[in-house]
Amino acid sequence: MRGLLALAAILATFLVALSGLAVVAVLGAEPPIRIGIISRPGHELLSLAEEKAYFAKEGAPVRIVEFPSLLDARRAYERNQIDGLAATLVELAQLRGSRSRRPVAISVLDVSEGGDALFVRQEISDITSLRGRRVGLELETSAELVLARALATAGLELDDVSLVPLHADEAPRALADGEVDAIVAAPPMAVAVERIGGARALYSSASMPLEVADLLMLDERVLESRPSHADAILRALGRSVELTERAPTIAHRLMGRPEKLSAQEMREALERGYRLPGPAEQARLLAPGGPLDHELRRIAPRLRRSEEGVREGALDGSLTPDVVGRAARG
Repeated sequence: MRGLLALAAILATFLVALSGLAVVAVLGAEPPIRIGIISRPGHELLSLAEEKAYFAKEGAPVRIVEFPSLLDARRAYERNQIDGLAATLVELAQLRGSRSRRPVAISVLDVSEGGDALFVRQEISDITSLRGRRVGLELETSAELVLARALATAGLELDDVSLVPLHADEAPRALADGEVDAIVAAPPMAVAVERIGGARALYSSASMPLEVADLLMLDERVLESRPSHADAILRALGRSVELTERAPTIAHRLMGRPEKLSAQEMREALERGYRLPGPAEQARLLAPGGPLDHELRRIAPRLRRSEEGVREGALDGSLTPDVVGRAARG
């Protein structure tokens, strides 16, 4: 299964690259800006913008590429297969720590306020009982951060549990079948856990404000060479958010379709676990020295598998409110 998912990701980026080259060859236009996403509610705002042709209407040539996992999207960005991605502070710190490409976060898609959760089998009574147990999650992502914060509430560390690497779509069934004792999941997989039953949430991102935020990141060179397209992307994104407010049933149905969620399930996933910041809050969150900058610098040195993101100056300029400001002015 995992091999098929990886192959699908490779084929997706290859086909998008070919389509972009075809457009350039025929029309002489600039190549599309390729943005990688995964199945998360906030990411589907970008899919919605593509579905409703908001990117085209705002004058932004964009291709959305869906990946099986954030790790796959991150690798595609590192290999120059995409020009940006929707990801969290963890991926931003990791990528800024590398010595090749440098992404910049230009928008906050959502702030997770309970959407990301640690689910355990019913017989596990508390966090302390996880000592020595198997926990399934996507390694090197914000799922690891959620688990670390949950364990810390009971005086435990990541080394006190057995980490089992799982793709997000494998996790609910692995938990139900007893292959693992706990998982970290977000919608749509959190919804799948609830459908299957036999598990409950012991901890969630509601207890870690701003640490799990989905960000839209574009490569530094794209921002420098195509500022008008970056502005147009955010205007298109704004139209997606406006549609969720004006016609929520339509928006949630379209957003839920890629994730195999009903309109009602998508609405509940957003309302129960995520907040969509407005333009004024966007500027405050993305400001240098602001709330997300603070969280980024706090998270980066604690990345478990490497020292990425901790070099002197590596995180400077990682977030910018400038594009939000320009897009708001139209």
